[in-house]
Amino acid sequence: LVQGSVEARIGGFPRTAVALSRHIARAVVPAPVARLLLAFPQLVAVAVDHLPPPAAKDLQRLRQALSQEEAAFRFDCDSAEGTETVCVGVRFTRCQYARLMGLRCQLPQRFTARHWRRPALGAADDRAMQLGMSLSAGLEAAFLQGTPSATAALRWPGPEALLPGGAPWFADAAFAR
Repeated sequence: LVQGSVEARIGGFPRTAVALSRHIARAVVPAPVARLLLAFPQLVAVAVDHLPPPAAKDLQRLRQALSQEEAAFRFDCDSAEGTETVCVGVRFTRCQYARLMGLRCQLPQRFTARHWRRPALGAADDRAMQLGMSLSAGLEAAFLQGTPSATAALRWPGPEALLPGGAPWFADAAFAR
């Protein structure tokens, strides 16, 4: 009798616990960042852990300490002319999402609404724009600070190797929804 009630309470564990702790939200990010987040979903946790980002002066100092090739890699919309923004679904834990939505911090100017472009395809609400700006700022802070959790995914074997020109699912209409 006792064993039956225990089995009934934990039935489906851990699958149900994982499903209940997951949250998927839309974020507007530059296309290279979207490919990076889709290829390495663990970077969402790295981005959230690096918010709020250091002051802009500190970020500039960290960028100057990098090699020329690494310093050219940026996570904002102004990194290269013609870089388009896309709206993608990003998977968070409920705790990560709540922390990100509750965080009220000043992002560097390059990650503000004035410098962030709306996606060409589809409509994006302000929450998706803010979420994308915050994730991108967190990724840039992790990249510049050389955090071990971000370094493995972002710097090896090199940024250009991780960001292919296009992914086969990227233009799929079903994926874009």
